Amino acid sequence: MPASSLPIPGFGFLLVNSLSFLDSHGEWYFDRGSRILYLAWDAAMAGSPSADSASLVFASAKGGEYFTHADAGLSFWGNAAEKADRYKLSISNLTIVRSAGHAIRTYRAPNVSVTDVRVNQSGQSGIAVGEIGGRAEVLRSTILNSASNGIFVSLSSEVVLHDNKIFDSGQLANQEQFGMDMNGVRAGSFARISIARNEIVGSGYAGVMLSEPAAGDALAYSVGIDVSGNKISAFCKMLNDCGAIYINGRQKTGDVPSAAERSVKRIIGNEIKSPIGNMDGAPGRAEGGEFSNAKNGAFVRMLGAVYLDHRAGGYDIADNRITGDYQPYGWRIFNKGVQNSCSRALIKECSTKGEGYSCYTPHLEACNSFSTSR
Repeated sequence: MPASSLPIPGFGFLLVNSLSFLDSHGEWYFDRGSRILYLAWDAAMAGSPSADSASLVFASAKGGEYFTHADAGLSFWGNAAEKADRYKLSISNLTIVRSAGHAIRTYRAPNVSVTDVRVNQSGQSGIAVGEIGGRAEVLRSTILNSASNGIFVSLSSEVVLHDNKIFDSGQLANQEQFGMDMNGVRAGSFARISIARNEIVGSGYAGVMLSEPAAGDALAYSVGIDVSGNKISAFCKMLNDCGAIYINGRQKTGDVPSAAERSVKRIIGNEIKSPIGNMDGAPGRAEGGEFSNAKNGAFVRMLGAVYLDHRAGGYDIADNRITGDYQPYGWRIFNKGVQNSCSRALIKECSTKGEGYSCYTPHLEACNSFSTSR
């Protein structure tokens, strides 16, 4: 500073806005050049992460490598060694517009809560959450025009996605490469997940896309899944062979009667309407130039309201209100899944009679409502 501005002996003065001044729990400094926010904390205090365990990174104007934290609008990178009860990262009441990568990305925090945020035009997912040892929740948030998934969750123990609005996710024109990340919600590698009361409109692929644990996983037959009370419409805008609620069973084999006692998997009370299905680019004619009447092949329109693929089994499917055109397959598509019906009680009743698929499957038409009206 100029000599004329030097402090007068005996007068107090205040120095601010320097990283070197961080010496007390809760103080912070934002480096505008690197766009990194530094937080000071006392690791000995309850609810604090360990020293050097986490950082917040804000969006870089330069962009960078695909899926990097630097491209996110707001990104948090924690410490995988933190115990689930150590602390919770809370992000709330933010608006993020036009991020190069995910609008919000959190990684390796013990617990995460994203509430009442609004994101628009993210270059990847609107909200991406990964490797959360405790509870990961996204509540009452609005995600608009994401290039890939509206909400993406992976490798997290307990997942709660409630009361969100997700519009126009999976905008193919914005994607760096073509893939399956065009869903309203996509999640995999979880112990329990609840997806409830969300409004999902205009997704490139599924409204909700879930991947169960594979056969060798400890949770393979005990994962908890609840998809209930959602409103899903105008789905499968970019691809065929798709559904409003699509679940990949990961090719698990065999029946699951004993496992079903430990597992609760429910698709209940959802409102599903206006399937689209994009046939552009699919081979439209069989050899000889004629359309095939077979119900298989890439050229056949294949859309389901509930699509249980790759042996997904053990689901209660009831009280869903379904409208639209699902021909030629119909609103439910089950690919080698077992014990999917209105309730576990019905499955047990049919089993007691010595009857199987032909006993419990027809009831699905009665315990769910379907109309071809748009």
